[in-house]
Amino acid sequence: MTDSFTISEQAAFTAGFETARQMALAAAVTTETRDDAREVRQQTAIAALYGLAAGLHAAFIAPPTETDPLRRIMATIAADPAKSGTVACPTWQGLVGLGSGKQQRPPSRPVRDDRMPPVDAVGQSCC
Repeated sequence: MTDSFTISEQAAFTAGFETARQMALAAAVTTETRDDAREVRQQTAIAALYGLAAGLHAAFIAPPTETDPLRRIMATIAADPAKSGTVACPTWQGLVGLGSGKQQRPPSRPVRDDRMPPVDAVGQSCC
């Protein structure tokens, strides 16, 4: 969110996403209690609803961490006055493009070295 919103507008924004998250969780729990909850279609729906709830929380409700590599990249791009260009990704050492700048595809496995952020508990890194 930007700083141009008032405190009450920010609270309403967050409350709306929290309501959507709670609705997704309620729908997931309701689906889990159905007689056909073991069917693949229902299991897929349940997983999607839990994923939606987690995504809403991570994207709109939880406070952002300043050490998140993707946020650092986006802040670097936002601060650059150029309309196009690239910035190095700390995870796979490729280039993340902006505008019409050339982009490199990441390798099949991330390249790790001492300059990289640590891998988290589930084995994932930034982008």
